[in-house]
Amino acid sequence: MNQDSGTLPGRITAVFRSLTLAQKVTVIGATALTVIAIYALVQWASAPDMVPLFSNLPPDDAGKITTWLEENAIEYELEQGGTRILVPRKHQYESRIQLAQEGLPSQRSTGYEIFDETNLGMSEFVQKLNFRRALEGELSRTVSSLDEVDNARVCTS
Repeated sequence: MNQDSGTLPGRITAVFRSLTLAQKVTVIGATALTVIAIYALVQWASAPDMVPLFSNLPPDDAGKITTWLEENAIEYELEQGGTRILVPRKHQYESRIQLAQEGLPSQRSTGYEIFDETNLGMSEFVQKLNFRRALEGELSRTVSSLDEVDNARVCTS
């Protein structure tokens, strides 16, 4: 018997030597998978909490905003085909304020996305008002998308 078999490393070595090849491969594989899983968990947990900076952006505004974020070394992610920009939570409000000072995003109307947030206590009057605002916003966006039109505002009566 080995003289250091009384210590923990000696015991582990003795047990490992007594294993068959298949058992050794299994132990090494399980250990490697455990290390990889722990590493992945640490990476995931340390990733910044990304929150929306702006959503439903026209492409020109999205381009200007991402350029500004790159110039200011702020990490960002794009979603929904580039119309939604996510930033780390700690930069969300400061970035919005600074971008607003620069006129970004350009003044845009709210469309049907107004109904994305459900409010169960909403009265019928507020629902009708929101529908009207959404319709005006969608019409305004549609008219503004024409090449001949720079900007449009629609008011229904």
